[in-house]
Amino acid sequence: MAKEQDYEELRELLQSWDAAELLPHLQEAAINVDELQMMKRHHLTKLLSSFRLGTCIRFEHHLERWRQGLNVPLQGVHAETHCQGCRCATSQPQSDCAGDSGKSGNLLAELLLQSTSQPELELDTNAKEQGGGEEKQKPGAVTVLGILKGHSLRGQSLLDIMGQQEKPLDGVQRQLLIQLICSHYIDNDLHLTLTHSHQLEREIMQLFPKEQMHHYRTERRGKIYVRFTNMKRKKRHNSSHQ
Repeated sequence: MAKEQDYEELRELLQSWDAAELLPHLQEAAINVDELQMMKRHHLTKLLSSFRLGTCIRFEHHLERWRQGLNVPLQGVHAETHCQGCRCATSQPQSDCAGDSGKSGNLLAELLLQSTSQPELELDTNAKEQGGGEEKQKPGAVTVLGILKGHSLRGQSLLDIMGQQEKPLDGVQRQLLIQLICSHYIDNDLHLTLTHSHQLEREIMQLFPKEQMHHYRTERRGKIYVRFTNMKRKKRHNSSHQ
């Protein structure tokens, strides 16, 4: 079983759903955020069989809305739609996975979390050349504001509250922000150094003044850097098995 701290983001997600009592049960079943993206409806019957009906209804309701926000709607056992959590070779681009259903979902629930239970692998500092002859963006030139502006649909919800915060971001908004940052590096084959991850954390504090550093870093390697390394590792693993 993964260490307790590896479930921190799952805990935050369940708390935002008012379903924190399910955390020990999900841990015992080896279910983290990646597995929530992969599961189908028939898994819910097995997973929640020992819980009260009200708890089951609330969990399934929030899970369904969250999956719609990821453009990976909850499906039955025979559905062929692939999730982003499994990162399998047959995965379809996010825009093709669920048609327009995800557009009406809660975009703040975007959360493509990667498990931090496995050891990190050394990362290549040399990124692949992009096609089309376009000049690749330098990793050190990447900013949080630039990433949000570049993701006009998913990042707009965060841009809308920038500078207008009366309270800190909630768990789902915070996870969406981290995911957009890491996805930008992965999608553009950019290398994220630990030093630059710290710079991105400080920029978040400036853009969202109500945020606190402990939400992003409790040790030298913060959540942004840890998630990036795990996403990079999974991408390498899948590429080597294609």
